[in-house]
Amino acid sequence: MRREVLVTALLPDGRAEVVMDRPSACGGSCASCGGCPSRQAHAVADNPIHAQPGEWVQIEGSDRRLLAMTAVVYLLPLALLIGGWLLAEALWQLPGPGALGGFALGVAAVIAYGRRAARHPPVYSIVARR
Repeated sequence: MRREVLVTALLPDGRAEVVMDRPSACGGSCASCGGCPSRQAHAVADNPIHAQPGEWVQIEGSDRRLLAMTAVVYLLPLALLIGGWLLAEALWQLPGPGALGGFALGVAAVIAYGRRAARHPPVYSIVARR
């Protein structure tokens, strides 16, 4: 995944702070929606090309992390809902509580994963000047 970003500062460890436009969930009309707190996101990127503040560059991030987050957020609660339903049906012939319990377990796992992801921000790398 590549994005165009603006280098805002150089960090002492050879990385750069960058700012990027955040894609909107409401199709680009954030003023009418009011749901997005900010249209910009700040990140830190490795700077092997020695880009300077004020330069527009392209950064690249791992698609693997995005796919893993998508799987956890969407597929894990669904899989646990179905698993809880099937297990409760097989053991007690009461699928409802099992499905609810499985789904609740899936939501708890998503919350835990979100907290972990917040402590470990993604690693980007500057790959080209604009």
